[in-house]
Amino acid sequence: MVLSIDSLLQQVIRALWLTLAVNVLIILYTRQWIHTIPGAVILAAWLVYYANRRYKLPRDWSKLGGDDIALVTGGSNGLGKKIVELLLERNVEVYVLDVVEPSYSHSRATYIRCDLSSEGQTTSSISSLVKSLASSKRHISVLVNNAGIRHNRSLLELESDEVHRLFNINTLSHIWTLKLVVNNHIQHVLPATPKAQLYIVSISSILGVLAPRNLSLYSATKAANILIYEALTQELVAFKSIRILQVLPGQLTTDMFKDVAPSRQFLAPLVNHVKLAHQILARIETGEMGVLCEPLYSNFLPAVRALPLAVQKVCRWFSQMDEKVS
Repeated sequence: MVLSIDSLLQQVIRALWLTLAVNVLIILYTRQWIHTIPGAVILAAWLVYYANRRYKLPRDWSKLGGDDIALVTGGSNGLGKKIVELLLERNVEVYVLDVVEPSYSHSRATYIRCDLSSEGQTTSSISSLVKSLASSKRHISVLVNNAGIRHNRSLLELESDEVHRLFNINTLSHIWTLKLVVNNHIQHVLPATPKAQLYIVSISSILGVLAPRNLSLYSATKAANILIYEALTQELVAFKSIRILQVLPGQLTTDMFKDVAPSRQFLAPLVNHVKLAHQILARIETGEMGVLCEPLYSNFLPAVRALPLAVQKVCRWFSQMDEKVS
């Protein structure tokens, strides 16, 4: 196991609870209320965390089961594959939309071959699925937009068809699936079943917040996704049964970035895609909305953009982020 700031933080949190208990004992023994300050700070931080967690959870949400239907793009490999496996463990019926046929098979998993870089293929495949489900009075209740590709060259070296393919798969396919699935849910599913749930997961990247050298287009597609889902969350605020989760991970333990040697793993450890999939499923089960950032540093990376340019340069140099893709 690689020692990281994330693992140390877990130990610190445990120590804080012990500190709070010791603080209470000191107060009871000394009767000096000045000792309440550390405990009050810890308690206030916990209350803020708890209040935020409660805010992100719906009042009424049903757990996954045999009546649920999930659509997962890019579900043949990597993180998408693990999400599919966990959905199947919960007896969810899963449709996998991918250009690559999955190596696994399951009685409740259906593979739909689709090139997500093609708007025609994508919209045709999803429209057919939505209509087929509607004919038996069923609907998609979980949508996971996971499909993505990357490049490893300078923007100036990319061909026009590469640019279009990157944006089509990484960004526009999200828009095509969202428009079809969400519109169907609002226009046809909710009028018949007002409490029908729809949970949407967008697998993005922390590189959509701060872009490294030679990943300009990949980062741009992820940045676009972040803002699309941020705005869509507000546009759907009136629909309490539709929940959106954005996932912004650092470097995953999948094949997409296996050629990139990680560095500074104490501050930026690799994100185990299996553990991340479990975290995503836990949020789907409870209906928790918001943003899931892993590892710890990714929660604070947006603040780097607000720093003076010279400080940003030092941060980039220290992290070696511009030296990894060539």
